[in-house]
Amino acid sequence: MIDKYSIREANIHDVSSLVQHHCIMCDETNALAGVERDINIYKELEISYKNKLDSEINKSCKAWVAEFENKIVASGVIWGSKHLQ
Repeated sequence: MIDKYSIREANIHDVSSLVQHHCIMCDETNALAGVERDINIYKELEISYKNKLDSEINKSCKAWVAEFENKIVASGVIWGSKHLQ
């Protein structure tokens, strides 16, 4: 089953998926802490993270996506130039 997954470096076309996964992670973390979702803060987070990724992907950050049957199912981002060498 594991051989049906593929991992590749993300690119600018994957930003919307990276943003979606980041927001889901924040929702899950907040839920575990008992913090209710504030839609205004959520939208602000979504916009600011998208803008940051749009300008920094493959510059000050590296991102990867895992795909299953050509659909992105997971992702990860590393920030900071010292990690990109």
